[in-house]
Amino acid sequence: MVSASSIAFYVVTALQRVGYPYELQFFEGSTVEVSARVTEGLPLYGPPSTSWTPWPYPPLYFWITGRLADLTGLSLPTLRGVSFAASLGSLLLLVLIVRRVTSSTVAGLVAAGIFAGTYRVTGAWFDAARVDSLLILLLLLATYVALRSRTWRGGLGVGLILLLAFLTKQNALVVAAPLLAWSVVRRRSTGVTASLVTAIGSVGSVILGDRLTDGWYSPYIVAQLLGHGAVARWLVEFWVVDIALPFGIVLVASLWWARSTGRLHRPRPDLVRASLASDTSLVLSAVGGLLLAGLAGRLHDGGYVNVAIPAHVAVALLVGLLVAAVIRDPTTTPRLLTGAAVVLLAQVAVMTSWHADVTPTTEDRASGDAFIASVRSLPGTVLIPSHPYYLRLADRPVHASAIAIDDLLATRPNRARDALLDSLPWSLDGVDAVVLDAAADTTRFGPALARDFTLVSTSVVPGDALVPPTDVSTKPTLLYVRTSDLKKATDS
Repeated sequence: MVSASSIAFYVVTALQRVGYPYELQFFEGSTVEVSARVTEGLPLYGPPSTSWTPWPYPPLYFWITGRLADLTGLSLPTLRGVSFAASLGSLLLLVLIVRRVTSSTVAGLVAAGIFAGTYRVTGAWFDAARVDSLLILLLLLATYVALRSRTWRGGLGVGLILLLAFLTKQNALVVAAPLLAWSVVRRRSTGVTASLVTAIGSVGSVILGDRLTDGWYSPYIVAQLLGHGAVARWLVEFWVVDIALPFGIVLVASLWWARSTGRLHRPRPDLVRASLASDTSLVLSAVGGLLLAGLAGRLHDGGYVNVAIPAHVAVALLVGLLVAAVIRDPTTTPRLLTGAAVVLLAQVAVMTSWHADVTPTTEDRASGDAFIASVRSLPGTVLIPSHPYYLRLADRPVHASAIAIDDLLATRPNRARDALLDSLPWSLDGVDAVVLDAAADTTRFGPALARDFTLVSTSVVPGDALVPPTDVSTKPTLLYVRTSDLKKATDS
């Protein structure tokens, strides 16, 4: 009942968000512009400029959403629909994986419920127009297929799914490594085939990508991410912020149960050996990879809380296995089971209150509508560096995302970064109006903005409306209009 409520609460919340036409995360709209390249038949990877700067992600999510947009129209709801569907698939796979290993549907539902409860802990990211939910779906699908596989044909399926995961987000390989290593040791035919397909496919996709883009693929997919710095403090903080704090109630209760049953002091060698030889150890290898992926994301400079989603999947799987162990334990009493349900309820309640308000309001929608109407009424060419998608909604020409530009500039020198530097600062030739989030953004244009433009408004979107409910609290704020245009309007 607790798990069903947690899942239902997520679904109801997501359904209130999916159709919202404006950004729920800081650069959600910029993701739409990547998918737009697919619908418009334009290349995703090439020389960067202020007209278009690629994102450092492989193409699968954008291929899927771009092709879907051919049918439904290009919009944030279209991309969110893919993420939402993927998140539901992940919840189902959690149930199937835990049930396959433990023969307990209840334990599987608990795992799914715990993961659904982390929705707000990770910034309400499951239904966002981002690649993360598709990645989790593919990683869990690979784990489930690996559980069922005993031959090279099964290994082929596992390898292909892991390749698709890599084509969604590069950290899929962090999860794949321990999963494949386990398969090679325990199910050689399956593991060797899966490893070869994953390795050859991943390397081959980068080589092929470079050949198809005149060498522009790997500077984004490989060099840009590897060129970012590391934040060493997350080696410790990850275990506190992303594991201990959100899952504290379950962790304490688990330790109490293990101690009270003597499992901490008197481990049974026969059970340990059986566990290592069983499907449980395969799931544990996936858990290890998911935890490492979460840690790697946090160590990566610029990683937001969403990078912890793989780690939260790992903990959900562990909780499912633990619940199954409690249910099977002959010393478990109805009173203990009731206590376990209370613990789970308290844990989900704490996680659900992490970000209490993640749904946009009617004021947000109204302010968004008014802002788009005002952009549509502006004369000439308009720039909105941090929100180019809003130009699309206003039927105006779009440009590169300033967020993609900043991300590329933050990496070490490589071919793409050097080419971008050659096109900066952002030219204002032929531009009539500029909308910025903050005064610090004026540096993007060198002296030209202060010289040729006049600040006419400091509250383009008044009040607190249109600020994303999670992620960076920012919105369009400052409106600059070319001074010569203002003089013409005054004279007339």
